[in-house]
Amino acid sequence: MTPAQPLPQQPDPAVRVRQLQSLAPLPVVAQRLLADLDRKDLSLGQLSEVIEMDPALTARIVGLANSAYFANRQPVYSVGDAVGRVLGLDMVRNLALGIVLSGPFDTKACRAFDAERFWFTAMATATLSVPLSGLVRDRQSVAGEWAYLAGLLHELGLLALCALFPAEMSKVLSQREADKPLAVRTRQALGIDAMEAGALLARRWKLPEGVAVVMAHYDAPGYQGPHSQLSALVGLAACLAASLHQSQDDPELRRPWLLALGLCEDDITPLLQRSQPRVEALRTLARQLAHP
Repeated sequence: MTPAQPLPQQPDPAVRVRQLQSLAPLPVVAQRLLADLDRKDLSLGQLSEVIEMDPALTARIVGLANSAYFANRQPVYSVGDAVGRVLGLDMVRNLALGIVLSGPFDTKACRAFDAERFWFTAMATATLSVPLSGLVRDRQSVAGEWAYLAGLLHELGLLALCALFPAEMSKVLSQREADKPLAVRTRQALGIDAMEAGALLARRWKLPEGVAVVMAHYDAPGYQGPHSQLSALVGLAACLAASLHQSQDDPELRRPWLLALGLCEDDITPLLQRSQPRVEALRTLARQLAHP
């Protein structure tokens, strides 16, 4: 995707919105994957057939299945092997969708964007969201089947802004103002933040409602609308993922999300302990995703 031309100093949200809405339609593979999200009868062969329409996507899925993160001892040579022996149908479908939805966004011109951090956080958030959904006491209000995909896509709006407005976003990401969260700095520079951009993308591409809500509100633990628990759950997972990436743990940062979900620190301690030994393998996986 070609970066947008520099815009006037005064941010005009309408201009940003129009540029996000003018993105090209999704590739056929992405459209097929989205259409199959609700299918309970989707077979391994049918999913493999869709993914194999895109040779580059096929190579990436096979490469991921062979990564140390998934601890597979036997080499994987096909999408069918990746689904049947290592990752499972749902994970392959979600990973493939995450890869093709991020594909249109070339962030190389945004010098401050850390693609490895993005993919580490996306994968860790997705991975943590699934067991966290099992801890939520009111499980009926959490669409558990969307937890992984929502976690994987939650920062897609940030990716889009870095691709469309690389100069402005590079300045925003380079700032280290402790009193101004990233969303505030982004809105000051562009008139729109990453969550608002994510909501626009979700509507543009007709993503599932729960996933769209997460992309719009994951960083707002006080959100009380539809799918609020799924949004808070992914927000908590993202907070934990950031701690794992930075190798710094501050329980106070996740307290608002724990309160929103009716959880306490003891509820998530075993999950954090299980996650720690896999951090280095996840960093390697993130590098693989960031530099295909």
